[in-house]
Amino acid sequence: ACGAGHFFEDNVPRRSCSGESSGSFPCSPSVGSNSGTLSSHSNSSRSYSPSRSWIISGVEPRVTVASLQLQNIGLSAFLDECDDAGCVSLHSSARVDIYDSGWEYQSSTRHLRVRFEWTTYVDSSAFGFLGNVVATWSTTSKAPECSPCEAGDYKNTTDAAGCTACPSNAVSAEGSTGLSSCVCPEGFSGDEGDEESCVACEAGTFKSFEGPGACLSCPGDGVSAEEGRSCACGAGHFFEDNVPKLSCIRYPSYGSGSCLCGPSVGSNVGTFSSQVDAGVSSQSCSWIISGAQPRVTITSLQLQNVQLYVSFDECDDADCMSYQSVRSEQIYNSGWAYQSSMRHLRVRLQWSVYGGSSITSGSVVATLSTTSMPP
Repeated sequence: ACGAGHFFEDNVPRRSCSGESSGSFPCSPSVGSNSGTLSSHSNSSRSYSPSRSWIISGVEPRVTVASLQLQNIGLSAFLDECDDAGCVSLHSSARVDIYDSGWEYQSSTRHLRVRFEWTTYVDSSAFGFLGNVVATWSTTSKAPECSPCEAGDYKNTTDAAGCTACPSNAVSAEGSTGLSSCVCPEGFSGDEGDEESCVACEAGTFKSFEGPGACLSCPGDGVSAEEGRSCACGAGHFFEDNVPKLSCIRYPSYGSGSCLCGPSVGSNVGTFSSQVDAGVSSQSCSWIISGAQPRVTITSLQLQNVQLYVSFDECDDADCMSYQSVRSEQIYNSGWAYQSSMRHLRVRLQWSVYGGSSITSGSVVATLSTTSMPP
């Protein structure tokens, strides 16, 4: 039984067979062995193109052609990466023509269905044909484990049950522990944790963020773009959604103190806070505020044998990949404020403890805000 957000993986390798069961396609189902062989044979005594499938289940299942003989015949491998051991739900499919030994394929999922199919090139009665292939299969040895639910699933119980898929069109992070983790993606409206499906934005509307919320009307004569994630504007204009966002960044190298922040989208007013913990000599937290005229104000500050420094980066993009550092200073009192001239402002608070101080404490609360503007 695994905890919430996780499901049990026994990681026991298995091989199963389907299709023709004897003669040119020997196969015995196996459990527990993480390697084996697959083989297929075709000759001019057969009046049809034979086919056999194997399903290899385990960690990183793969198949390698060890030997190959071709005479007036072609060999194709049909490969299905599956979401389940019976290959009822397919993740992806591919066909590959094989010409030489040494060919190899490894699945990105835990279940791989392999099918070899022969195709004759000429009239067998005149020339004859012959094909032999031997392939090895293997999986990676791994101990049993409780694995996190995949993105798009959740599990809110501690038991042997599997994970549950989010409602239609909803998304969730890996390891999600409840229905409330299922939210509507960009281009879809709906509430978090709603058992109803997320609804695609109608023509002329958009939603540019992941999470609960309604679709908004495109400005002026703008039309929906990028499957409802944005709007397309006319010549000489570009689209600004003006949706305020707050994201949080942690700097582990600066200690283990508190950086309290809940990422948010859609609200143009919020707070973030930080405090220095006992035994921590230095720590740092950062937040990125996006929206029209982002600004931050220190509303509460408490210092005892610690110093608080703040620095600002005005950014060209929401991830602050391109930025200009504009200000850095020590903060002594509440009421201090700063407003950015850009649409994205990264704020970094850093604590520094006085050398030799035995009693230290520090806490700060700041409000963030943006100017409300339509798209």
